[in-house]
Amino acid sequence: MATEDKLHEMKRHVIQWHKYFKENNDRFHADRRYIFRSNLTTEQRNNLGVIQKPPFEFNVLEAYISRLRGEFSKQEPSFSVHPTPDSMYLDPSLPPLIEGHFQAILQDTKRDGFEYDIYTDQLSGGYSVVKVFMDYDNEKSFNQKLFLKRCDPTMCIFDVLARLSHKGDGRFCGEIFPMTIDEFKNIYEHIDIDHLAYTSIGDFSWAYKQGQDKIILVCDYYEKRKKRKKLVFLANNTAMLREDYEQMLRDWHANMRIDQPPIAIRERTTEITEIWRHVFIQDQIIESEKTIYTQLPLIFVDGNSFFLRENGEDSDVRQFTRSYFYHAKDAQNLKNIAGQSLANELENMVQYKYIAVKEAIPEQYQEIWKNPQKPGTLVANGFLEDGITPIPLP
Repeated sequence: MATEDKLHEMKRHVIQWHKYFKENNDRFHADRRYIFRSNLTTEQRNNLGVIQKPPFEFNVLEAYISRLRGEFSKQEPSFSVHPTPDSMYLDPSLPPLIEGHFQAILQDTKRDGFEYDIYTDQLSGGYSVVKVFMDYDNEKSFNQKLFLKRCDPTMCIFDVLARLSHKGDGRFCGEIFPMTIDEFKNIYEHIDIDHLAYTSIGDFSWAYKQGQDKIILVCDYYEKRKKRKKLVFLANNTAMLREDYEQMLRDWHANMRIDQPPIAIRERTTEITEIWRHVFIQDQIIESEKTIYTQLPLIFVDGNSFFLRENGEDSDVRQFTRSYFYHAKDAQNLKNIAGQSLANELENMVQYKYIAVKEAIPEQYQEIWKNPQKPGTLVANGFLEDGITPIPLP
């Protein structure tokens, strides 16, 4: 496939997922604001101001979610490694070694709150995304190790045709990074971006302005490429690709081994999946390389979603994600309304009521009589002008 066609195809996949999952992404951010910041929108606050009710909130949902997060932090799930039944030649000390290696990887991620943050995303937003990748141990090392990290789930893309909960059955996946021009040129100094047009933030823009900064979206894209190859089963109960078996025979004879190599007793056609990585921006592909991965490195962590047909048989089936407290928001809103109404009654409660003749109230004291709940001092004459005849207090 030509480079321009490949770029057009990948950009189409990004836009397609953005439109398909936009409702879920918007709900992800809205629900997290609702639970962690404020139960009231700006419009609701303005309406409360018009009817002169206090904008009080009585958030009881965050306390419950915080309790679940605290319980999870004390009882995080673990795993164990066991050999398969047909691994008769496996060293028995290997599974515990692999399990210890995985435990060490997870121990590093726990220091960054990896599992805790993923669980928080599921509760408060409905889903999350994990990235599995290889990288150097540190900036001065040639040793590589496996890393796990939480990605911004609203900045990741997947195949709209994927149906498994982890979306590993999809054809591709990707992660989008916003970068300033300085950050981009520091990493990709050989890439020309001076001709890009920076638009205002709209539905989706590959390059836009945010305040005084110019932002470029960079997509880290992974795709599957499948190849059909021959697989052989050898007399020593092992299986390998035909090309690997032929290379083994060449090495066998080159080393002048006197023992007989295992012969191939069965052969079949299999499908091998290769994962290719592409890094691209709005108008060009920056990098393309074949990876060592056998599966897509981005894992969709589902909370409690459903595939629904919204508008009858003619509509598409779409995934609907929801937070843990999705159906409790109305109860929370009702609690807020009841609390605001009660606070309004207490705020405007009059403890003493007066009945007075209007002409008997001096003009400078009329405001105090109209608002008796406000602190003030009422002054009244105790006698008539003769100074002898007493006047009853109002």
